[in-house]
Amino acid sequence: MVYIEHRFYGETMPFGSAEETLKNAKTLGYLNAAQALADYAAILLHIKEAYSAKHSPLIVIGRSYGGMLAAWFKLKYPHIALGALASSAPLLYFEDTLPKHGYFYIVTKVFKETSQKCHNKIRKSWDEIDKIAAKPNGLSILSKYFKLCNPLNDTFELKSYLSYIYAGTAQYNNRNQFSVASVCEAINTSPPNTKSDLLDQIFAGIFFCFFLLLINRSGREQKLAQAFPKMKI
Repeated sequence: MVYIEHRFYGETMPFGSAEETLKNAKTLGYLNAAQALADYAAILLHIKEAYSAKHSPLIVIGRSYGGMLAAWFKLKYPHIALGALASSAPLLYFEDTLPKHGYFYIVTKVFKETSQKCHNKIRKSWDEIDKIAAKPNGLSILSKYFKLCNPLNDTFELKSYLSYIYAGTAQYNNRNQFSVASVCEAINTSPPNTKSDLLDQIFAGIFFCFFLLLINRSGREQKLAQAFPKMKI
């Protein structure tokens, strides 16, 4: 089995440093699916040549975006790949092809089926965020609620963070820590040392079932800091 790193991620920077690679549209133009597929084709052909495996069948596998690449690779390079396995790959999920918020309809459905109580709290929290933001120093209050390193400029930032976490939890839902059930359990049963306020409960679900578990599992706080730059870890 071969894992191939996607260009512009990890150490695969076409122009050397990340700073040089990401500095303008000209260099960023090489960050696209077609270029990535061409990379895979070149690498796989090289591997088959190097290991005398020219006639060995090759199956490409991926999930989500990786699944899209796997399916496209089979279509674009049928002489290289015998088949493709694409798991949870939104092949047709492009602008003007499906409902704009179609993915979040599914996320909502997953949370609702897991816990109606949790679903109701999350749904009410959006209005609560707006309600607090409308107060004098409301954004500052929200920043303290969610322990942000820097003050919010608007509620869109906070809602985007929360939506990202809910969507990610639903996408990678499993029976271990990173599950919708775990997030909902924390939201529904806030720890004794927190208030019963709705946003405190939302924060409990996010913090205890996502951030701390990621840190404990990987020990890489920096990874979280990069993903959520405003959140205190």
